[in-house]
Amino acid sequence: MPRVTLVSEAGMEFRCDATDYNLLRQWLDEWLPRLRGEELRIYFWPLFAGRDGLSEPDWITDTRLLGYHEPFPATDGAGGVEWIGQHYKALLRRQRELARAS
Repeated sequence: MPRVTLVSEAGMEFRCDATDYNLLRQWLDEWLPRLRGEELRIYFWPLFAGRDGLSEPDWITDTRLLGYHEPFPATDGAGGVEWIGQHYKALLRRQRELARAS
């Protein structure tokens, strides 16, 4: 699970660093109602949070695909985690396309 940052319309950032999807779902369930009515954006950054210190990243590390603020349509934690999973799969497809093109 990567570092997840929600960005409000006013530019306020709300960040969760978690290695557990249940914790992320709970965090989204806490914060999304507080930000209701705002057009939220989300971006991700990989974590290297292995039990023994640095490990393999838990998100893509291709800088061509990192740091973009994406519109975040979820209204609850379960929907948010589902959207993040779908977004990750889309990024992996894009990464393969970029690799084939180079």
